[in-house]
Amino acid sequence: LFLASPPVELDWSERFSLYNSDKHDIGAERLLRVARGLKGIDVFETTQFGSIADRLADRFGTRGLPITLSTACASGATSIQLGVEAIRRGECDRALSIGADGSATAEALIRFSLLSALSTHNDIPEKASKPFSRDRDGFVLAEGSGALVLESLEAALARGATILGILRGCGEKADDFHRTR
Repeated sequence: LFLASPPVELDWSERFSLYNSDKHDIGAERLLRVARGLKGIDVFETTQFGSIADRLADRFGTRGLPITLSTACASGATSIQLGVEAIRRGECDRALSIGADGSATAEALIRFSLLSALSTHNDIPEKASKPFSRDRDGFVLAEGSGALVLESLEAALARGATILGILRGCGEKADDFHRTR
């Protein structure tokens, strides 16, 4: 199981709640002391980067170590590539590759806005997202998910599956020069 996920962070309301729960120290020292003293598992499970993949693996009964990854906008494609590579190496006959993003929060909107990374074409919202257009001026923050069950051709033919597609190759390249451009 390969899960592409946004980085997990405490929401500001949770940070303030932790910060305000004890008044003895100041700043980061207070946060660390309060966090160390938490007895419940809720905060741990909601902030552990791999916890969602662990839950999905339990739910679907996948074998092997579930992998959680975050490669920004390429995360979903990276999860597919990792599944394909695991099958090609003979580590498995099937892989579940999932891409999910649920990071459309007020904080994310503010951060990307401050970076001038968001589209300003808001007059016709349906036309603001145009990632491959020459006059693109940024991206539109959104949420979504998708999942693919990948299978080796041999395994699919052996069980008489209808072949929907064959992925002949995949790869990754980093030619970035700026964090948001």
